[in-house]
Parts: sequence; C-alpha cells; structure tokens
Amino acid sequence: MLELNDTQISASADDELSGHELDQAINMLASSDDAQKQMNRYHLIGHAIRDEMPDVIAHDLRARVASA
Repeated sequence: MLELNDTQISASADDELSGHELDQAINMLASSDDAQKQMNRYHLIGHAIRDEMPDVIAHDLRARVASA
C-alpha cells in the first residue's frame, strides 16, 4: 500500500490537491493514523500562522489529551 509523504499531506491540508491526487490522499488519510496526526499538526500550524488560536486554552487540556 502506498503512503502519503509530508509534502502530499501538506498539499492536502492547503487544498492544493485535486482529482485523482485528492481522492488518493483522502483514501490514505482514512486508513493511516500517522497521516491523520500529521494532517492535524499541519492544520494547527496553519491556525497559529493565521492567528486563529483561541485566547484561552481549557485547563483540562492535558487530561483530555492524556485520555485520548
């Protein structure tokens, strides 16, 4: 099975894929926990760059992350 590389994941997060490439990326993201985690990191980075982060982060964040 093929795997997405970081460049493909980044392109997907930035809406730079279309057609067959996008379909392939969606299918691979659906089946790869590592690719999903990387996609989440890219989205978080994008939110931070665009200053879209919340002013306050929940106090129980550490507990919620630990229980995930």
